[in-house]
Amino acid sequence: ARISFKFEKAFLRISEFPPDANRGFDLPAALISLPPVAPRDGHEFGESRLLDLVEGVASEVGDTHSEGVYMQGALLTLPTPDFSMPFNVTTMVCTLMSLLAGALLTTLTRRPGWEGFRKLKAEQRKRLKSLEKEARKARAGESE
Repeated sequence: ARISFKFEKAFLRISEFPPDANRGFDLPAALISLPPVAPRDGHEFGESRLLDLVEGVASEVGDTHSEGVYMQGALLTLPTPDFSMPFNVTTMVCTLMSLLAGALLTTLTRRPGWEGFRKLKAEQRKRLKSLEKEARKARAGESE
């Protein structure tokens, strides 16, 4: 018996994988060609006991009237890459860019003199209240 098949060993690109890559790849049905059977042992010409034992659909192959059997296809499971990796990389890059943009915006908009702004405002309010009290006293003293 002689078995031959063609194959190409290559890494598949992400666009060459089927939509559900974890399911696997469908291999097409195999064709088994059986040579014509010569009459002997009381069988008719062209009758094959081997062909009767093999499951499949018999057909004539080529001009030599050899018999062919199409076998069932197979499902080939290959190791699949992690397809979520582009999403993970995009998420990580966007997170780092937003952190960088936030830090840059904070640095650019911070005013160095505003650290003591609340204390300064509170002192100014106290001073204004005291000035207001003094002005009221002065007015009250003038009106008398």
